[in-house]
Amino acid sequence: MVVLGSMKRNISFLFVLLLLLCSCTSEQKESSIVNFFSMKDCRPPQLMEVYCYEPCAAQLMFDEEVFIEDEWFSDCSVTVSGQTVSVEFGYELTPDMFFEIDGKVCDRYGNSTSFCVNVWGFNPSPVSALINEVTTKSSDTQPERTELLITGRGDLAGLTVYDGIPEDRKQSVILPSVKLSGGDYVVIYWAERLPGTDEDMLITINEEGHTVVSICSGNKTGLSDDNGIITLASSPSQGAEVLDCFIYSSFESTKYEGFGTKAVYERVLKAKENDWWLTQAVNSSKSTATRSMSRRLTEDTDTYTDWYTTVSRGQSFGKRNMSAEYSE
Repeated sequence: MVVLGSMKRNISFLFVLLLLLCSCTSEQKESSIVNFFSMKDCRPPQLMEVYCYEPCAAQLMFDEEVFIEDEWFSDCSVTVSGQTVSVEFGYELTPDMFFEIDGKVCDRYGNSTSFCVNVWGFNPSPVSALINEVTTKSSDTQPERTELLITGRGDLAGLTVYDGIPEDRKQSVILPSVKLSGGDYVVIYWAERLPGTDEDMLITINEEGHTVVSICSGNKTGLSDDNGIITLASSPSQGAEVLDCFIYSSFESTKYEGFGTKAVYERVLKAKENDWWLTQAVNSSKSTATRSMSRRLTEDTDTYTDWYTTVSRGQSFGKRNMSAEYSE
């Protein structure tokens, strides 16, 4: 009986040990067991950010110090310093091009991470911009749109608009290289083609003399009518800066604090956690295909008070927001 009890205890111990070891990354070195017994880290490094800092080079930022071996990367030259891996491509990337980095890193305990990530070209003079006007409902003649107001001169290349947030979105639009100035506009049509054309982009001049870039998402999928989040990022590369955010809700759902679905709710929580948005959502219940949600001509505060619903046919995509506010 004593022998049998010992065998049972040994088998139970080995089973628990096997489960714990399997919970660590499968690409660890022989130090995995030592890591377990010494209570050392068995979590692999996490890639936090990737960006071009010059036309022919990029950096990858991890959440801890990392190490590499030459054979872990191909088609590029790589160096490492602390938490940063520097990658040289051997040629210049323009702002509307990307390079695929396929590699692996490990930490001091042998926990490793393999990844394949796109890094977009360096934009030496990016525009500054704000989300300025939104419709989330459509009609036969009025598609769903999101307008950006350009607030500072530069190149549009790489600026990215997400239906969602960068790490969790339904769709996105990566903007092309166009030189713009303060007061210009970008109007995104959430549709396969621009209305009445076979074009996916047009550049026009409005009556105020400002450039208007009209571009379509290329998808049939539109925005959610009542509850959602739109974010504007400096590039589509992982970890890029979020420049602006717009959260809307009809406040009619009883689920997930009024946002209707878990996916939207979790995106909103992430935006608030990162201080992209600071208050309750903009009320979308009175908006229609021609009653847009428009930015007031005031300082951007990342709150619902920056926004109002226009009167019917008060939408003003591609020109200044001048409509009166809707009231019942």
